Amino acid sequence: MENGFLATLSPKGQLTLPKEIRKDLRLEKGGTVLVEKAGAGVLLRSVEIRPRGDDFDDQEWEALRKIAREKKGRPQKTVKGFLKSLESGK
Repeated sequence: MENGFLATLSPKGQLTLPKEIRKDLRLEKGGTVLVEKAGAGVLLRSVEIRPRGDDFDDQEWEALRKIAREKKGRPQKTVKGFLKSLESGK
């Protein structure tokens, strides 16, 4: 396959994107991909989800991601919960 890769679906219908694709799309663990129908195939696009009214710039978001990766704490359901967990150090 000249420009393609083979990937096998898991029993749950999941697949692992090959490393080269993840690198090209700059996807990290937990990244978001938009999957669109495109004729007989699909189109994948790397996307970044941000809440409405976001006042953080790219540098601030990256700093928050770094803190989250370092803390390896419990997942938070809300931004408020995440910020509270950062303040408490847990």
